[in-house]
Amino acid sequence: MKKTTIAFIIGVVMFAPLISSAALIDDLRAQVLSLTEVVKSLQTKLSALIVAQNTASVAGISSSQVVVVSPNGNETFTKGAQNTISWQGGKGQVSVALVKATANNTNNPSTGGLLIGWIASKAAPGSSISWNAQTTCDLSMTKCSNVAPGSYKVMVVSEDAGGNLTMWDFKQNKAGNWDVSNGPFTIK
Repeated sequence: MKKTTIAFIIGVVMFAPLISSAALIDDLRAQVLSLTEVVKSLQTKLSALIVAQNTASVAGISSSQVVVVSPNGNETFTKGAQNTISWQGGKGQVSVALVKATANNTNNPSTGGLLIGWIASKAAPGSSISWNAQTTCDLSMTKCSNVAPGSYKVMVVSEDAGGNLTMWDFKQNKAGNWDVSNGPFTIK
């Protein structure tokens, strides 16, 4: 064999692992990039699922219908503390009111003196607020009065299909888009 042939064979034997290693590294880079795109796609889908779950139906109720989550019965709120009121669903804006413990979901809460006062207005759907359990106000949140210790319920009111905050549709004699706590809670 000639020296050049031997040198060529030695060169191929010595550099062949480097060439195959470079090709392997390029292949691995391509696979990592491909997996990165798959992960990004899965993250996007997961985010969409989380948003859908947060606005999904609550026990067969449409996502635009508002439902009290807490307080929903037997809780104790302390005056001056940060007490959480939360709800699911709703459309547009949500207003939160304190009502008498005798209020329920079948009777118009705006009649019979059931409405004590408003705790919040223009809150976001499917959200929560902190309340100090000390005062309620008119719906404009300008004239406020103190809340006495006792048993109460929370009512949340959301916009109806027409974009109105309606507690009771007197023309059709039916409830608007609102919900009342299932059971009373106590303010101490």
